[in-house]
Amino acid sequence: MPKTKQAKDDIRTPMENMLRSYGDSAGTDLSCAIRDLLTELMHLCDDSRTDFASRLRAARDTYRQERIERRQSS
Repeated sequence: MPKTKQAKDDIRTPMENMLRSYGDSAGTDLSCAIRDLLTELMHLCDDSRTDFASRLRAARDTYRQERIERRQSS
């Protein structure tokens, strides 16, 4: 998990731009672009023998912790 806001922005900003660009080219909205990204991540996990469900659980745990930290710093 990135430790700084800048490190998180370094991945989040280009990822958001990529998803919006994909959505524009596919004629879809951001919500569908996110669904498509998750679908492709599932395929990538299958191909690399990585358990997607466990990665999703870990991501949810990380997200919850970040939300707690964000509230505490506000």
